[in-house]
Amino acid sequence: MRRLAIISALLTSFIAAPAIAADVRVPQQPISHYDVRSVGGFYITGFGGYSRGQLEEDYGDYSYTPFKPKGWVAGAGLGYDHRFSNGVILGLVSDFALTGQKGSKTNSYSFGDCWWDCYSVNVTETYGAQLEWLGTTRGKLGYALGSLTVYGTGGVAYGKVRHSFTSTTTTSWDDNWSFRSKRDQFGVGWTVGVGAEWAMMQNLAVFAEYLHVDLNLAHLSESWNGGTYTTSTRMTDDIVKAGVKWTFLSTN
Repeated sequence: MRRLAIISALLTSFIAAPAIAADVRVPQQPISHYDVRSVGGFYITGFGGYSRGQLEEDYGDYSYTPFKPKGWVAGAGLGYDHRFSNGVILGLVSDFALTGQKGSKTNSYSFGDCWWDCYSVNVTETYGAQLEWLGTTRGKLGYALGSLTVYGTGGVAYGKVRHSFTSTTTTSWDDNWSFRSKRDQFGVGWTVGVGAEWAMMQNLAVFAEYLHVDLNLAHLSESWNGGTYTTSTRMTDDIVKAGVKWTFLSTN
């Protein structure tokens, strides 16, 4: 009888084991990233960064030595991404940034004579420029790899540069004077760049981007005294920025 009871208990345990195992839940590993290949739609961005450029002024037979404005940039953007099931991304984005990018250069010269009475004149001239704002409207072509998206971008750039000029003259006979002027130039050009995004949540991502910008601020040709004279002002810029991106409910 004792042997029969032991065998019966073992059989009962063997039969009940699968049912008990079915009730035991194995904890799932947390998802460490988001697959954004199927997430697209309208989005907004906020960003900040640093910009360094070069301003060139050409007056035909004479060109000013280029100088290099630099400084911060900060702005916001609005865009749309269409993400295909195979990971390819097509998009359009327009952004606007205020900047503290500025630079200046100073030239000094002097002259004098002692023909009747000795005199001297010293002149200091300072040229300055500041990129007050910059906007772009660009297309995007990229590819999503899980949480990571890499892309190339290019399109139209437009902006405003404020020029300043100060001239100070001092003389040996204490007759001193100065002159100041400012003028604004609006330019249109092109931009190309690359970028990468990392999805923190389904709707929230962080991104980094590099853009090269070329603005044609002025290009004038005029005829005078039998000749043609051309003046041009051009600004190139290299911008590195990082920011956050919020995508609204997916539309594809």
